[in-house]
Amino acid sequence: MTMPNRRFTLTVALILLAAAACLCSVTTDDGASASHTPARKRVMPWMCLERCGDNSTSITAQLHALAQHRELISGVSFELFNLGAEGTLVANNLTQVLPFLQTAGFKTYPMISSYPYPPQFLDWMRYVFDNPKPFITTCVQTAVKEGFSGYNVDWEPASGVPTADDAKRYAHFLTEFAEALHAAGKELTVDFAGWSTIWDYESLNASKADRLLCMGTYTPNFDSFLRQFQKAVASISLDKLGIGLETVNESENNRPLTDQEWEERFDMIIAKGIQEIDIWKTPIPDNMWKFIAKFVYSDTFASSA
Repeated sequence: MTMPNRRFTLTVALILLAAAACLCSVTTDDGASASHTPARKRVMPWMCLERCGDNSTSITAQLHALAQHRELISGVSFELFNLGAEGTLVANNLTQVLPFLQTAGFKTYPMISSYPYPPQFLDWMRYVFDNPKPFITTCVQTAVKEGFSGYNVDWEPASGVPTADDAKRYAHFLTEFAEALHAAGKELTVDFAGWSTIWDYESLNASKADRLLCMGTYTPNFDSFLRQFQKAVASISLDKLGIGLETVNESENNRPLTDQEWEERFDMIIAKGIQEIDIWKTPIPDNMWKFIAKFVYSDTFASSA
């Protein structure tokens, strides 16, 4: 497919700055040395771009913050595609962040999104379940051409009621998609939560998706976080599970989380041996970086227990 023109395009100078950021050894505010030794644990933020009101100035600042903490970030997902009618892969006219991220050395996972949640979206999903090959072929060809590391599928049918059969077929489709991507050396990450019946945790876990990223842990308080966390851990293999963290409390007018709120979440994540966190969304708050570093360099790893 042809990638569209973007409303903002990163300049060659910014790409060169990304390369410079990777080559420099930096000590971050959290005290972690930027030696760029590959981290054993995974951290992936999402970039929402213009869809969340960002502009060229804020996006550039977010990219530079990620580059300055390169030793802590393993990959970046960003808004780019949508699933459209009749199995089309729709490329959106958003800022082109891919060149910067690739030059800076990040793995890249463009989103295939359901935003702005059209009422027909569940029908569009069912169309792909019935006719997966054309959509999958387009996605794989695009990933190879553009040099993506893989995709992040974020399909949230806000209208309609998915059946148990829909959930099974979704997991089966994800396996087909993952297998095709794997054959091309690419990965598949998938977002899930508990609010829709499209996500059957056990079926998702049995799929061949590389990683399953929990949005259910975007919660306003620790008690609700713990409930969603425990549900995910009970159903999803720890080597596949990513715990989603939202940088603000939406129920309190997007209030930034305090150190205490971050600490209780990260302590639970580390104690359980979680291998990946996924952050919605950039910019990452200054007070979060020290907890990210604690997670990345902690000595707790997933066990078979």
